[in-house]
Amino acid sequence: MPVNILQGNTAEFVVEFLSSDTGELVSPTSASVTVYYYVNGSATSTSITLTENNSFWTGSWSTSGADLGTVTWTTASSATTNPAASGTIRIIDP
Repeated sequence: MPVNILQGNTAEFVVEFLSSDTGELVSPTSASVTVYYYVNGSATSTSITLTENNSFWTGSWSTSGADLGTVTWTTASSATTNPAASGTIRIIDP
């Protein structure tokens, strides 16, 4: 189920990476979120480098300039099978 966010606001990503084999926490050396969206009807994507804070990796993406509608995202890291996670955001009219 998509998460709704008002156009012009910022989506915050908070990620922990787990081993697909053991389910235990892994510590990658780098991580990112790629966001797939539309601007004026044209498909585009943005890759956001995440910052580590303890075992969590965080980053943000502004919806300013993005078309209303569905946005998908995927996470990746240097220590996981990628994509590690994915999801959907719905940008709605303020």
